[in-house]
Amino acid sequence: MGFKRLDAEDFVVSADAVQSVAWSTNSPTLTEFYTSPIQSSGQSGQYYLAVYQTDPQIDNTSTVQFDIAYGNLNGSGSTPFNSGIPLLSPSSTTYGQYRSLVLEDENAVFTFGDGTNTLISDDFWVLSVERARYKESLFPGTFNLALSSSTGVIYLTDNSNDVLTQTFIGSNRVLQIVSGSNGSAYNATGYVAGSGSYGLFLPDIGTILLNPSAISQSINVDTDKTAPLPNGTNQETLFTAIKSGSAFTLNAQETITSDYIFVRSRNAEFNYSTNPSFITGSTGQVIYTEFINSPQVYVTTVGMYNDANELVAVAKLSKPLLKDFTKESWMSVYKPFTTSDVVVTPFKVNKSFTFTGANEFTASNVGIDRFIGKNIQSTLFVSGSNPTGQISSQNQELVYNSIKQLYYSNFLSGSDGSPANLAQTNNDGTITVQGGSGSYQPMYDNYLPDTLAANRLFPTASNDSIGVISIPSNLFGENIKPGTLTITSPNNTLIDDGEGNLMEATAKVGDIVYQHGIIILTAFGSSITGSVYGSAIYGTSIYGTNNISDLNELITGSNVTCSFQSTTTIYESQYKCTLRENEFNYTQNPSAISGSTNSGIVYDFLTGSYFEPYITTIGLYNNANQLVAVGKLAQPLQSSKTTDTSILINLDL
Repeated sequence: MGFKRLDAEDFVVSADAVQSVAWSTNSPTLTEFYTSPIQSSGQSGQYYLAVYQTDPQIDNTSTVQFDIAYGNLNGSGSTPFNSGIPLLSPSSTTYGQYRSLVLEDENAVFTFGDGTNTLISDDFWVLSVERARYKESLFPGTFNLALSSSTGVIYLTDNSNDVLTQTFIGSNRVLQIVSGSNGSAYNATGYVAGSGSYGLFLPDIGTILLNPSAISQSINVDTDKTAPLPNGTNQETLFTAIKSGSAFTLNAQETITSDYIFVRSRNAEFNYSTNPSFITGSTGQVIYTEFINSPQVYVTTVGMYNDANELVAVAKLSKPLLKDFTKESWMSVYKPFTTSDVVVTPFKVNKSFTFTGANEFTASNVGIDRFIGKNIQSTLFVSGSNPTGQISSQNQELVYNSIKQLYYSNFLSGSDGSPANLAQTNNDGTITVQGGSGSYQPMYDNYLPDTLAANRLFPTASNDSIGVISIPSNLFGENIKPGTLTITSPNNTLIDDGEGNLMEATAKVGDIVYQHGIIILTAFGSSITGSVYGSAIYGTSIYGTNNISDLNELITGSNVTCSFQSTTTIYESQYKCTLRENEFNYTQNPSAISGSTNSGIVYDFLTGSYFEPYITTIGLYNNANQLVAVGKLAQPLQSSKTTDTSILINLDL
């Protein structure tokens, strides 16, 4: 074994863009389209229609290729969530979602076309390509879609070959969809007179927006803006046109990054073997004189070490490479990274944290802040008044209102959040107000841990106070692990029940929002157990009550301990390498062959029936016979001629 330090010029990083078919059929063009009655009639069917490459009812390997959705600014073309609020429906939700995603401005509107031929549209169809299908982005110029109806057929593509400069909407690349093929329009612009382009092609987010007005003028396929209209009607209209057209061509694009490390073996280097079996144990002399005067060695492996002499990577040559004083060798280690190389399995890992006292809470590498929120209900807000917080200073009234809006808005009946009502989240997503006769659709996402037994109460009486403990994301990762939070003070011990409830003994005293690292104390110095809530259900025996001094001790005191576990997802790839009983039973070491007579005869001591080589390394190669990964066994494993051997290689990324 020889060592040589690599120089900076020996390292080269290369990035290449490659394209592949988008569809699971491994064909650029999808010709058959199917839907699932289970999906279309379910909750998600109100918003979009999933399209498969085969019939999911008879083929369990069928996967979603893309989704069809319909968005309308005014909520038309679908059924409102509440008949009293006609503007809120699945179509308006979809419109708002894509307005934020594409336009990045909640007040902006969609415009199809450019120059003098544009149309400001209040509705659109969406083709959202499944994330796994398009990898990094869609490849412009490969989009071709046929839409057919009883009055004709149109062929749509993007105009990537007709434009000289790239256009952006916000941070998204955008191209106009025109009548044409393979990125070029059939006529001057490919637009429709008075209706602009046929839509927008957004390759980086895998989204295709279609303009109903332009399509209607061409083949008389239009949206139905009736309100109310059964959910999914407009999605089915476009699906029928796509299915009749029988041709949707699309390719994906991704950038593959490769690291090249050049290892140079010059003529005067690495010409002598370091194999200890070539040296006598008694005198330390080389056994064979030809290894002294005319040495020849075979290079089989290149290892890369860090400055601490730790092996960090191994490259195995496809065949031994002869090296002597008359030869120089330049070798490169090629290491490609692509999403299609391996299938990974995600799993959650957790790490425990415990912090005690205000000094540890506010340390620069921790950053746990605590706030008091108060329902001051002032008529005039004064900046800097009623401060709270140990790290960042906030206003108590703003803290109270922010927490109420973010996490309790669905459980408050009045527009101003008062008075509070008992609420129960139903399986269909509605929230029933206990004691009332009706129900209403939740207007906001309150970040519930589940909807099985949702109950959140919030104090709304004048001058009621709450406590907020904010744990930064660099500590909790993706979320705080449910059931691991404990907060203690001299007079209180609060635990997390794993369902988002903060408990003291058997009484609930607040809530925890796992994914935000927010702990909210609601039953301290407030009217939360008053008659408004009903003592029979949320009385002191179930929902706790504590005084304001306990709240101050937990939020502003120094003798407080907080412990929890963070959650992070890591990814593991596992390869199962099976060695059959008749495989890998002969050594590949070139020193096992006699070289003195150039006969290529294996030495006698290696030909016995009991000789079995030892396995030390597993190399993983791609289809081009390129080595992509190496696994080193903890100790050599003798191969077997009588039984199969399986070796598992795990890669944690």
